[in-house]
Amino acid sequence: MEENGTIDAAALLEFMDSIKSFKPSLNRSAMNRSAVSLIFRVRSIEQEEKDVPDSNDWLKTGVLELLYIKRAINPKDRWSGQVAFPGGRSQPSETLIHTAIRECYEEIGINLNDRTKYAVSYT
Repeated sequence: MEENGTIDAAALLEFMDSIKSFKPSLNRSAMNRSAVSLIFRVRSIEQEEKDVPDSNDWLKTGVLELLYIKRAINPKDRWSGQVAFPGGRSQPSETLIHTAIRECYEEIGINLNDRTKYAVSYT
């Protein structure tokens, strides 16, 4: 990570490789299932978005951003006011990817099912 809080492309690729190989060691059947969304975007710093060329050169020079939320203040919530990623508990017949997509929409209004705007990948 750079001093200004940005992440370069090499760091992003390293991060993506590390989460692909992640294997949870907990017994999933003995606990509640939940999922979160990690939403990245690369913001062009050299040009306005409308002027971004068709090539991927802007990915190398852009600023990587990661979306997070601040939870609402609620005295009954032990995570009240904390920084978090959008997400929550799975419903009984729901896959984890569907949980992450649903919770993201419910919490912050981003519809990850819109494949014209978002590329969804999961591990």
